[in-house]
Amino acid sequence: MADRALLDQETRHWVRFVVRRVPTTEQKPHGLDYSLTLHDADGERLVGFDNSHPVRQGSGPGSKTPDGTRSQASAENRAPL
Repeated sequence: MADRALLDQETRHWVRFVVRRVPTTEQKPHGLDYSLTLHDADGERLVGFDNSHPVRQGSGPGSKTPDGTRSQASAENRAPL
């Protein structure tokens, strides 16, 4: 099975999604290790998402402050480009 998928025939950008079973830990309670990466035609990693660090309670896009409002970072993430 191929471990990458070509996204654009012209630019030759491709993505790779890898998921592995790992022992269940406090940092990975679901027992999965994952990585989703975007690469250019030469294989250089342009951007990636993985679970190499545990997610903290109340962190990330959509998180709320103690008073129930969205965090500033969350609001900035929703701003139009």
